[in-house]
Amino acid sequence: MKNSGRIRKHLAALAGSLLMLAPSAVLADRAYAWADQPAKQDYRPNAAYSSNAAGGIIVKRQARGRYQVLFQKFGRNQNGSHVQVGAYGGITICNVQNWNHLPPDFTVNIYCFNHNGQAADSRFVVEASFPDPGPGASAGQLLQIMPNLQILEQTGASQPSQPVKRRVLDDGRVEIVYSDGTIVVRGPGGEEITYPDGRVEVRAYFTGAPSATPPAPPSGSDLARFLNDHSARLLDAIRALVGGDAESVDNYLARENEPNLYNQIRKRSLVIGELLR
Repeated sequence: MKNSGRIRKHLAALAGSLLMLAPSAVLADRAYAWADQPAKQDYRPNAAYSSNAAGGIIVKRQARGRYQVLFQKFGRNQNGSHVQVGAYGGITICNVQNWNHLPPDFTVNIYCFNHNGQAADSRFVVEASFPDPGPGASAGQLLQIMPNLQILEQTGASQPSQPVKRRVLDDGRVEIVYSDGTIVVRGPGGEEITYPDGRVEVRAYFTGAPSATPPAPPSGSDLARFLNDHSARLLDAIRALVGGDAESVDNYLARENEPNLYNQIRKRSLVIGELLR
């Protein structure tokens, strides 16, 4: 394909950018992977877009939509570990089931599903980290960079349209603009799709239910500090996904209006899911 050489150069440049943005001092506290072979039982992900300074990385498919990622020798006896996961491409959703940061390996269990809640194989990106990584890459940096791969991978009209811009609107819904001009606006319970030819399609994919009343957040404890750090990292991820657009971040915060830390974390996680879907 005539564009393949140019695309390989762009991908190589992107890999170099990722390394520049994540110097060795940061890599020691962060490990990440692009899991791009959803149907394969066990494999080592593409080293150009995955990193673990402590050792190797293995992705295991345990069942349909169920994966385990091993960041070998990255485990440590240190509190405050953090994991971020996002589906890559397609219309699936990927979430963290649980993780174990204790030595020797940092293990992350992930489940992916479609809009009907059924398990579905999916590509995804995953980042594991420990606190206080020092100057350099910010939380959610991987989620900011990896979607660009989708644009660079396009080689012609036969390839599916990919997201090129994400933002949060002033009513709290998220808007995603695709490379072919399609615009998707998502909010609680559904989405509105405007196609390049002007057609508008409205989809409802679930009925919202009120959340259980969360407990009062702890104060003056290690758990409180962890939850506050986790919430701040989620906001960093939102900021990264909208390309640093200050208006989008302000729009989100204006609608969040949530004094309870647990609900704040829940809402930020939901918005990240909408932006990544």
